[in-house]
Amino acid sequence: ITMAAVKGLLAPVVEGAVSYVNALTLAAARGVTVEEGRSSESSPFAGQLRLTLETDSGTTTTAGTLYGPDRPRLVEVDGTAIELRPQGHMLFIRNRDVPGVVGKIGTILGRANVNIAGFHLGRARGDACAVSILTTDSAVPTEAVDEIRGIEHLLVARTLCI
Repeated sequence: ITMAAVKGLLAPVVEGAVSYVNALTLAAARGVTVEEGRSSESSPFAGQLRLTLETDSGTTTTAGTLYGPDRPRLVEVDGTAIELRPQGHMLFIRNRDVPGVVGKIGTILGRANVNIAGFHLGRARGDACAVSILTTDSAVPTEAVDEIRGIEHLLVARTLCI
C-alpha cells in the first residue's frame, strides 16, 4: 500500500515512468521521506488508511477505506469528514462556511459547460470552514478554476483526476 501511495504521489510530477518497483527510490532521490506506521486509535471504518503529506507549504491528511470489493471511499480530508468514491475528474474546494459560495461555484461551472456529477460537502466541527469535492463529467478548464479561486471566502481550489 505504501508503494502504491508513493507511486500515486509522484506519477503526476515526475518525468518518465513511476512503478511500484522504483517509487521509493524516486522519492528518496527527490528528498521525499516515507514513513509507515500503525495506530491503535479507534475509527468508524474498519481497515482505514490515512496518508499525511508534509511539505514546506503545509500538511494535508486524507483517509480512505473500502466498503467492499471495488468500493473505495475517501472518508476524511484534513480532519473533516466527507464521503465519496474517488473517480474521474474532481474539483477540491476549501472555503469559509458562509452562504453563497456553493452557488457561485455551480454558476461558474455551468458557464464553462461543466456538468457536476456529484457534490460532496463536509463541515469541520468547531471550524468555520467547509471542504467540498465535486465530481464532474469532464475536466474543469483552467479559466474556470481561476475564476473559482477568485470567489470571496474561497481558500483553496484544485483539480484532481483519477
